[in-house]
Amino acid sequence: MEGFIHDHSDRLPASHRANAVAYNTANLCFHRTEYRQALAQLRHVDLDDVFYRLDARAILLKTYFEMGDHDALFYHASAFRTFLARNRTISDRQRKVYQNLVRFTLSLARCGTERHRIRTLQQRVEATPNVADLAWLEGRIEEMLT
Repeated sequence: MEGFIHDHSDRLPASHRANAVAYNTANLCFHRTEYRQALAQLRHVDLDDVFYRLDARAILLKTYFEMGDHDALFYHASAFRTFLARNRTISDRQRKVYQNLVRFTLSLARCGTERHRIRTLQQRVEATPNVADLAWLEGRIEEMLT
């Protein structure tokens, strides 16, 4: 997959190429569970584009969760919430989708190993129609229940 990213990057407009490669490489590293490399790649993503900014922040949130770095997770979640509240270029729907991701990720981090709390959270997630990175969140919940 990494070869694909680099082999086909020349098909992108030159003005967007470096950003697209950095973002997609970070996303790939995250999915490979190479969290430190994902963080390193995210440093190269130009956050002028609101969509890259949203998705890069989501990757950061998930990465801190996966790494078990609760201090960074809670700090980043607070900054992410502030960004969502202040940025007027984000639609209300997008804002809600990412707010739900932040809320549920923090709730899951707070559950620890308490299965009844995790099950309650699972029910809340299932009842919520719009959540960014829902498959990832559901996967983490399932993993914590097994």
